[in-house]
Amino acid sequence: MATRTILLTHLFAGLSGLLLGLYLGTGNPDPDVENPSIEEAWNQVEELKARVLSFEEIKQRLDGRIALLLAQKQVVPQPVPSVEPTAPLDPPLERPSAERLGPTLAFDDGVYLANYRAMASGVLDLITQGEFDAATETIEYLEEFLQTMRSGGPGQELGPLYQEAIENHWVPQLFATLIAEPDPMLQYALMLREKERSGEKIGSMVQFLAESDSCSLALLGGGDVSSETLSRWLDELEYCSRSRGLKDSEIAALSYMGSPRAVDILELDWTRGSDAVEIISSLVQINTPESRNLLQELLLEIKDEKLAVALEVWLQRN
Repeated sequence: MATRTILLTHLFAGLSGLLLGLYLGTGNPDPDVENPSIEEAWNQVEELKARVLSFEEIKQRLDGRIALLLAQKQVVPQPVPSVEPTAPLDPPLERPSAERLGPTLAFDDGVYLANYRAMASGVLDLITQGEFDAATETIEYLEEFLQTMRSGGPGQELGPLYQEAIENHWVPQLFATLIAEPDPMLQYALMLREKERSGEKIGSMVQFLAESDSCSLALLGGGDVSSETLSRWLDELEYCSRSRGLKDSEIAALSYMGSPRAVDILELDWTRGSDAVEIISSLVQINTPESRNLLQELLLEIKDEKLAVALEVWLQRN
């Protein structure tokens, strides 16, 4: 502010002197004596203006500098109070034992489990494509792998995961394939039964595919089965009826076939003293002239009076 006042004072003093000189000069004109140079006076005025402009520029710079200092003052970090040493941290917690966590998967274990599931699913694809030998080898490998785990082999703690892969992943796929693709599944089951009769040992997983319940599910699922496969299964069921008697699921499967030969096999099984209710139910479901004639003959042999009365009423209506 003092600098600005001094500059303005000089400016006004200069201007006043200039005006006074001009006034005095005009009052006593002397053509022989040259007046003070007007150009020099104007130069002084311009110099003073320049000083004023430079002052304004300096002021702006000072204002900017002050603003910058004020901003820096706001972000000056406060002194950090000294921290007294504290007691050492608690020791790290122990890792829970594997017994509490259950089996955990390393990368390799995860890859093996994924491959196991893929191979189990691939078995069904091999069967539907008619690659029966390759399917059998794959199933035997999978079963051997499980047996090794159960007997204390490497990866024993992961055995439940592999068992779960079979029960919760593969078995539902198997049932779906039995219903969707019954023809190749029945052919494969026939091949397995023939191997078993010839004395060849088959594993439990392979044997499961040849079980009566699995085969009956394929027949009762409503999928397309060729006449050749049905004929072979009738041969198989006749053999079973003569050798051990038919199971309930096999009797139910005969009701789906509905052929005269199926009626003959049911009659054969009746003579072996099999479940009368199941045989009567299958013959009623077949509902052909052959089955009705057989039911008429069996009516007198039924020991259950309620069943006999119900069958007699049904025959009268049909």
